Amino acid sequence: MLFNKKEHLTDNIEAIRLAFELEKSRTAATPEQREILRKYCGFGGLKCIQLPCQHPDDVQKWNKTDASLFPLVRKLYEVLSDGTKNDLRYRQYADSLQSSILTAFGRNRRVCIGVQRDGRKGKNSLKS
Repeated sequence: MLFNKKEHLTDNIEAIRLAFELEKSRTAATPEQREILRKYCGFGGLKCIQLPCQHPDDVQKWNKTDASLFPLVRKLYEVLSDGTKNDLRYRQYADSLQSSILTAFGRNRRVCIGVQRDGRKGKNSLKS
């Protein structure tokens, strides 16, 4: 299964928007809303969120591959801005998302299961 950047970015934006909405209304998520929240997958592999996007002309600074994500990245920062109470809080969220790219790593489900299985057997899965 390929990593679909548009899909993951869209899912993340929707989950963040909903989280802000739930926080503001002080309500618990419905089962349908929990499904939306479960689709949040973080921003590892979405380095495009670090590219400039404050102005429509910023898309000219993006490579062709990522340019199709430009509207979604702008939407992400719009959702953050709308959901935060002040500029400081907005900056904290934006900085946190951007720095998460540096600490994120992909996790292949089969690898995780193998590591868990081998760990229970006392094996070191990371040895060659």
